[in-house]
Amino acid sequence: MKTLNKNIRREFSHSLPRFLSVTALLTLGVFVLIGLNVTGSNMRQTAEARYHQENLADAQVTTPLNLNQGDRRTITNLKHVAKAEFGNSTDVLLKNSNHALRIESLPQTISKTTLVSGKQPQNAGEIVLNNRLKGQYQIGDQIHLATAKTAGTYNLKQKTYRISGFVKSTEFIKTDNIGNTSAGSGQLYGFGFVKAGAFKANTQNLARLTFNNVSGQAYSAEYEDQITKNVDALQPVLNRRNHQRIQALNKTLTTQITTGTADVQPAGSKFKPPKANWIRSSSNWVAKAHPLNWRNSMPNKPKSMGNGPNLIAPKLKLIRPRPPKANWLM
Repeated sequence: MKTLNKNIRREFSHSLPRFLSVTALLTLGVFVLIGLNVTGSNMRQTAEARYHQENLADAQVTTPLNLNQGDRRTITNLKHVAKAEFGNSTDVLLKNSNHALRIESLPQTISKTTLVSGKQPQNAGEIVLNNRLKGQYQIGDQIHLATAKTAGTYNLKQKTYRISGFVKSTEFIKTDNIGNTSAGSGQLYGFGFVKAGAFKANTQNLARLTFNNVSGQAYSAEYEDQITKNVDALQPVLNRRNHQRIQALNKTLTTQITTGTADVQPAGSKFKPPKANWIRSSSNWVAKAHPLNWRNSMPNKPKSMGNGPNLIAPKLKLIRPRPPKANWLM
């Protein structure tokens, strides 16, 4: 035994630097594991507190088309929907740049924003931007917007707004990748909120929903499973509503075609049909009121149109962001 202890002491004394290095690495590893376990729990609690503070929506209905009265009624009456708040959303460009911004109407009760500095918009000429843009703009600056080529229409009433403040939103919780867009570079450069009155009339295309049959904390299996079941059950209802919109559009087009045909001058006179009026709807196109057979005679009909109006169904999607599990130690 004495010989063994003597050998151990000799080994430690001859390789003291290595012994201290191994001890330091083991200690550091223990501290890292403890820190990760504590941090993951704290991060989830912090996120949960912000979700409750802003009343983050459980799900969101988005569509490239405007939501009419029938659409809003259908969404409000969806099963297990406790409350629905409708708003506007559009992607625009910063003037003379390729940077895309998502501009939405300021939420009132669901997915509210957290003011970082300044004040919320007080009139239709003011805007709040996300806090990430605070270093590039100052409160009181003018921001100039432009129509994105892929949008086709500009749903805001004006193109210049005064910056009244900066906000955070749990709908845009990621700072490195805010979201994708068909405008500009394809990546959102930032986001902003304006008063609902800053949008043109009848342009609501967004609905935020809360459900009355969910429980548990965000990211918990109980909450995630129930939300997924709700979305899977409600999407077919929206698809049926989309089919009704297509039928209504077909009926309107047929009526307008019939009226246009009746107004055609007698045979022998030259008739030049008016230029087709196209409404751009995401990657699809919808024909609008042409007094000819719009199925076959549309001049320059986009290939994506196919044989009739191709509407995009309102899409019900989960809105509560779920970071990778590795980041949250789930």
